[in-house]
Amino acid sequence: MDQRDTVQWLSILLVAVAATAALLTESVMLSRLLDGRPLLSPLGFDGHYLVMNAALVAATGLLAVAAYQSKTSLLAIVSCGIGSWTAGHIYWTLYVYLAGQPIGYPSVAELGFQGFYLLAIPAAAHLQRRSAVDRPVWLGGAVSLLVGAVLLANLAYGSGLSLFVYTTVSATLIGTVLLFGLSLASATRYRLFGAGLCLFAAADGLYIVLAISNPVLSVPAVDPVWYLGAPLLTAALIRYQRAGIVE
Repeated sequence: MDQRDTVQWLSILLVAVAATAALLTESVMLSRLLDGRPLLSPLGFDGHYLVMNAALVAATGLLAVAAYQSKTSLLAIVSCGIGSWTAGHIYWTLYVYLAGQPIGYPSVAELGFQGFYLLAIPAAAHLQRRSAVDRPVWLGGAVSLLVGAVLLANLAYGSGLSLFVYTTVSATLIGTVLLFGLSLASATRYRLFGAGLCLFAAADGLYIVLAISNPVLSVPAVDPVWYLGAPLLTAALIRYQRAGIVE
């Protein structure tokens, strides 16, 4: 087995580990919710964020190694995108632990999160062109629904102008990625990549809607969606590169 095969198998293993961790975490939180307890204990939160950041860092690193091995710009772009989101979340985690209090919304961490979408859009558009499949008309509703939900949430909670503008722009970026993700996942050979984009976009879209009503917000039940999405994007692109269907 050469180094490229090793990286590919490690990416598959990472998806399996992330999926297992996500299932276990959600099971624990559901059990505690039904018992009327907080979703996670203090020790549970520590382990939860350690696993989440480890999965994100591993996904970024594996994709960066694969990009270097193959000299494939698309893999490098997406690696930078996942790395940007990872940097934002690590900042978020350090702020919470070092400051001893929740972080507000929006924060400096959002720069990292938005970086993912700014890089994911051209990457997804490139794969959409390569797939030579037209997007179904109904998928256009993905952006409209998300932006509409954000606008309604802003109006319902009387948010200020700056938050209104920020969340609307963010929703447009996230909705665009969701649109591409649904398109790629529905009828192309890039289904796994599309599924990973959908996981990220759905989780971030939900977070924005919730954060408008409560700017100081923690959503541990949503976290597994992010840390499963990153390994899925990584494994998918490495697989496509090995199959010769990305440039």
